[in-house]
Amino acid sequence: MTAPISVLIVEDHNLFRTGIRAGCQRDKAIHIAGEAVNGEEAVNKAASLSPDVILMDIAMPVMDGIQSTRLIREKQAKTKIIMLTSQDSDEAIQSAFSSGANGYCLKEIDSTLLCSAIKAVHRGETWLDPSLSRTAKESWTEAAARESGFTKGNSSFSQTLTKTLKVDLRNSEANGAKYAASMYPNRIAPKTFAEKYECMGLLGKGGMSEVYKAKHKLLDKVVAVKFLAKQLSSLESFAARFAQEAIISGKLSHPNIASVSDFGFTDDGSGYLVMEYAEGSTLAEVLAESGKLNETDCLKIFRQLQDALLYSHSKNIIHRDIKPANVILMKNGERNCAVKLVDFGLAKLMTENSPSITLNGEILGSPIYMSPEQCQGLELDQRSDIYSLGCLMYETICGYPPFRGETPMDTFRMHVEDEVPAIPEHFCSEKTRTMIRKCLQKRPEDRYTGMHELEF
Repeated sequence: MTAPISVLIVEDHNLFRTGIRAGCQRDKAIHIAGEAVNGEEAVNKAASLSPDVILMDIAMPVMDGIQSTRLIREKQAKTKIIMLTSQDSDEAIQSAFSSGANGYCLKEIDSTLLCSAIKAVHRGETWLDPSLSRTAKESWTEAAARESGFTKGNSSFSQTLTKTLKVDLRNSEANGAKYAASMYPNRIAPKTFAEKYECMGLLGKGGMSEVYKAKHKLLDKVVAVKFLAKQLSSLESFAARFAQEAIISGKLSHPNIASVSDFGFTDDGSGYLVMEYAEGSTLAEVLAESGKLNETDCLKIFRQLQDALLYSHSKNIIHRDIKPANVILMKNGERNCAVKLVDFGLAKLMTENSPSITLNGEILGSPIYMSPEQCQGLELDQRSDIYSLGCLMYETICGYPPFRGETPMDTFRMHVEDEVPAIPEHFCSEKTRTMIRKCLQKRPEDRYTGMHELEF
């Protein structure tokens, strides 16, 4: 006999708590393991009870639900969390999912539907209250009608980080893939969409999107199609960022950058981005197999990445997410390798009036490759990409990154405070070691001023 799903209720109002408990207890497949009245108590009880699912309120005394969700996620990745709240704004929904929530329900939800949500997230699915999904989709449809499709954030994430220093990053190389796979199950991609593209199979997936191999039926051409994760397509803030990626990527045309040829929405409202299909292995896959590369091969890769970033910077675009998984290596002859830089999903235009769609408490990037100023939420320019490239060069030559803490916040601290470990002399030449050291200087003004100054 299957054991019932154990649930921890976190709610500061006794009346709501009683109602939630009564509604859940009607379902024999659910067992109420305990209750908590604030976020701090929730963290402690989650550790002692190890519930399968937590129903988490957002606005609570002592510690709110967003912060407690982040803390629980650090230690109990298997526990599923549903935000059960009266807050219905896009910002609240995005903050919840960014903190690690698996579902989002309003307190007015029917008890039977709430039990269905509990069972769904326990199976590994993501749940969004049906009424929220419709409302959010309508708001995005209105926003998409505007020329830019962007929304201005209420406050900068730099203020949030520097004041609270309690932001958890779920995008680290160490745990990002595992977390994303559990939070966002595969969508069922339409076999044919936009009347001209035919899906040929899944290429890969991340926390925010899934990439499929497809064929343009009219041109008989193979392409890669990036779909915004189904659960996020109806949320204005996520859809706006996806649109921003399309607009920025569409401005770029370079041999070492995967080009974008189309953008739109399917009949069910899912956003898609059509890109050049780059057949090859990511640098992350190569490093996982070989550990590290010799200096000669490294320099061939770095020169092409330098060209790609020099070009994007000339268009006032910084990438902000340079890492091995975003570098594709394609065979070009027996000994040559063509490089494609992909995923401008976090890219930003370096202009005074460039729109911001970053929400409260959200830091963007992959901690292992983020510059000190990026870790602190400060203003970025091309020198941040130079630092990230330095991290990538260091790892490719050494087989390990310059900084990797036990937690994302520990990695942030190391980027800001710790000295860069010396590269063993036998790994590469003094010229390459010196170049990497200069890229990895803590202060932007101590690094190269631009990509053109790097000499490979």
